[in-house]
Amino acid sequence: MSTVCDNQGSLEGKGLLHATTIILAIGWYVRLWGGYP
Repeated sequence: MSTVCDNQGSLEGKGLLHATTIILAIGWYVRLWGGYP
């Protein structure tokens, strides 16, 4: 049971990390463009 819980926690952590990466990437592109189009 503990293994299943650990796997679910890691999946949630990866999802949060992936979402954060997307947000940071969008912010980087906005700065590259010099602002919103």
